[in-house]
Amino acid sequence: MKIKQLILAVAVTVTVASCTKQDISTPEQVSQVQTNSVAAVSTNTVLESTNVAYIFIEPKNKQNLIVKYLKDSVSHSVGIPFLGFNMGYGISATNKNDVLNYINLKYWYNGQLPQVRTVNISQTNFKMDSISIVNSSINDNSSWVTILIPVSAMSNDTYRQSRVTIGGTGLRTSDVTMNSTIHGYTFDYTGNYLPKTRYRLYTTFVSPTVRFDLTKSGFIYLKGCN
Repeated sequence: MKIKQLILAVAVTVTVASCTKQDISTPEQVSQVQTNSVAAVSTNTVLESTNVAYIFIEPKNKQNLIVKYLKDSVSHSVGIPFLGFNMGYGISATNKNDVLNYINLKYWYNGQLPQVRTVNISQTNFKMDSISIVNSSINDNSSWVTILIPVSAMSNDTYRQSRVTIGGTGLRTSDVTMNSTIHGYTFDYTGNYLPKTRYRLYTTFVSPTVRFDLTKSGFIYLKGCN
């Protein structure tokens, strides 16, 4: 198998300073966090906008499913399209609209890929609340976790979730900086699975800081940090 060239879109800075004294850092605390999933909905249903972030988990072992659908079933950018984070191709100004195909991919919502999680965005400090993901619920050794946030949930685009605290079983708690080029783009979603509104996407890609081995026992967690 030929090794595909990794296209490095931008550099990403990672920090290890503590976000706040209130950061969640113990399994006992994180395990109590309740999260929701976005269930499959009718193609005629439009969900109302809410102050939540949508968490996408892209397993490496489902890469072929994602790539085939995005290549064969939808229109994508000319040249190098965005076909998922496990393909190693970055998001740029010329292919950013491919992300709309990605988040509207039917498999997120019909059970063939991990269901989209939701987590509250505080309307006091405009940070994402903690969300925990049980590793065994994914069981993949190279899963990218991506955060999609409506601009309306961030005081009508006044704030950015530019830093996120990550941790969990066997992981050192650290604060990571999101790729500012990627969250600098906006995405106007017009599909039928999520609210029809404008979003920003948060990830450390191409830095693999939010790519996790979810085959080990335990959990990971993410929490907004500004």
